Amino acid sequence: MYIPWPRVPYGSPMELTANHIRSRIKNVQYYQFPGTMTILCCITTLNGFNVVGEAHCHNAEKFSVIIGQDEAYKKAVDKIWPLEAYLDRHYEDINNVKQSIVPG
Repeated sequence: MYIPWPRVPYGSPMELTANHIRSRIKNVQYYQFPGTMTILCCITTLNGFNVVGEAHCHNAEKFSVIIGQDEAYKKAVDKIWPLEAYLDRHYEDINNVKQSIVPG
């Protein structure tokens, strides 16, 4: 079974870029545990998979919700990169097997 996967021109593998990673994001939610300086960011990807990043602050005088959300978001996005790289390689392998089995 051929599984289509976006490709750049000339059949080279898709390039994983920051724009590509952002394009895979469907929803972003934040949660701060009451009475703490811990913030979670839950990113839902287009296929419904959830990735969580967290941020912690140990100094109440320097705590900022905005900075905490930004750090938690960055950590969640960092977890998407290897998932997308794996998925790209997986589809590439499937398509290579398909091409080697089916004459054409």
